Amino acid sequence: KNSTAVNKKCCRGQASNLLNLSIIKGLLKATMMFVTTAESGEDCLEKLKFGNFDLVLLDLIMPGMDGYETITRIRERYPDIPVYAMSAEIQDDEDYYTSRGFTGCISKPVNCNELEKTIMRHLSEDIMERRR
Repeated sequence: KNSTAVNKKCCRGQASNLLNLSIIKGLLKATMMFVTTAESGEDCLEKLKFGNFDLVLLDLIMPGMDGYETITRIRERYPDIPVYAMSAEIQDDEDYYTSRGFTGCISKPVNCNELEKTIMRHLSEDIMERRR
């Protein structure tokens, strides 16, 4: 599952189906990050307990706990971890998401360049150097 070389990780809550998860995971492969996937908000919270994650990409619509409830629980334990909302129906106003605890938002379908730029904002310079 984790076949890349950089020791930075990204955890993501699963959206409406496994195809979306597979697409996002494929896009993230180019970032050389370890990718950990979660099938629900509950699963994401459980994985955050046992991992050292640098970034969370969180779908708003998930089985069980939705993205809004998940971000509330993430912020209770991990106030500083960057968490991005993902949805096909992203509001134009990013303040809508930041006021709810998200770091920002990413619309679907995901733009590869936008996703990579968003992730790279949260990686240290030494990690960026190792990528080159």
